Amino acid sequence: EIAVDDTVGEVIDITSRTTVIRMRDGRNVHIPNVEMLDKTVTVYTAGEERRSAVEVIIEFGTDLDHARSVIRAQLADAAGITRLGSIRSKVVASGVELSIRFWHAPGIQEGNDARDAAIPVILGALSDADIGIAPPADIAIVEHHQPSTP
Repeated sequence: EIAVDDTVGEVIDITSRTTVIRMRDGRNVHIPNVEMLDKTVTVYTAGEERRSAVEVIIEFGTDLDHARSVIRAQLADAAGITRLGSIRSKVVASGVELSIRFWHAPGIQEGNDARDAAIPVILGALSDADIGIAPPADIAIVEHHQPSTP
């Protein structure tokens, strides 16, 4: 499974002229091999595992060691996750962002499934431990002016 520009899918054939990629919606995309030489190709299934992450922002003042241990304890048995990685933190405008990293099978679908399994486990673990999730800080104020009528 690879990504080339906005095309993500499984390589189903490499002919003398094109690389054929089956996208997840079933469409086949033919990318000329001469163009592939100038593209950045991301290979998702090169190794036995691939790492993904889920980010969540928790409230300022939260005991980070406690938050990490609560998440790790619950995430250890989440479907599709083969092993846990680090939980990194950084301060953002609305709280402390935790980047929860975990490993899973290398396929695109397996990565999606692992993230889908991890999110409710993480949110449930934080809720059960009474750790507040901070609201996002990205707010846009848009002024809308109605044109005046003659």
